Amino acid sequence: FYLPGNFSEQDRFTKEQLQDLETTGKILLETRGQKRHYATKQDIKDKKTLNSSLARGIQTSRVLTIHGDADDVVDVSSAYKFADTIKPHKLKIIKGGDHAFNGLRHMDELTNTISAFVERT
Repeated sequence: FYLPGNFSEQDRFTKEQLQDLETTGKILLETRGQKRHYATKQDIKDKKTLNSSLARGIQTSRVLTIHGDADDVVDVSSAYKFADTIKPHKLKIIKGGDHAFNGLRHMDELTNTISAFVERT
């Protein structure tokens, strides 16, 4: 199981971001309040060469993955591939959930999913 970050910079980032990457070595991804989140050239390189094969070694621990089906940062197909790799695995897909699960919109579903998973431990 090898799950590289399947994106091209030209498809994922704006022309302005790509220019910033060349001139400053980093891209501003988002701003939340006063906090700014950046990605460097190395971050992008690491993402594109991510090797998840070590996940196969998880044999006895239970794993919960929660993923939104409207995530435009990490495609939902990655969650299914990850779940197929690790057994036992509980995969919960949040309908309409984006990468941040739309803030508090899905909080009850997230909390209930996590609580039910932990209670079974």
